[in-house]
Amino acid sequence: MPIKSIKKARKLIREKRKCVNASQWFCQISLAFFLAAILTNQLAYAFFDIAFLGELSTALQQAKVVWNVLMYFIPGLLMILAATALVMAGINGVVAFCYKQQLASLKRGEG
Repeated sequence: MPIKSIKKARKLIREKRKCVNASQWFCQISLAFFLAAILTNQLAYAFFDIAFLGELSTALQQAKVVWNVLMYFIPGLLMILAATALVMAGINGVVAFCYKQQLASLKRGEG
C-alpha cells in the first residue's frame, strides 16, 4: 500500500475505535438510566404505600396528586433517556461498521 493509503487506513482505524468506544459508553449510560428508572419506580411505590395510608386532608390529597404525576413522570423520563442512549449506541455501531467496510475496501486496493 502506498503511504497515502497507510495514512488513510490509520485515520479510519482511529475513527472506528472512537465509534466503538462511544457505542460502549452509550450502552453503559443506557444501562444506568434503565436501572435508575426501575429503582425510582420501586422507591416511588414504596414511599407511596407508606406516606398515604388512611384518611387524607385536602392538602395531602393535593400532595398525593403531585406525587402520582412524579411517580410516573420521572421513571418514564429515565426510560426515554435509556432508549435514546441505546439508539445512539446503534448509530455509532453502524458508523463503526462503515469504517470497517472502508478499511476492507482500502486493503483490497479499491480506495
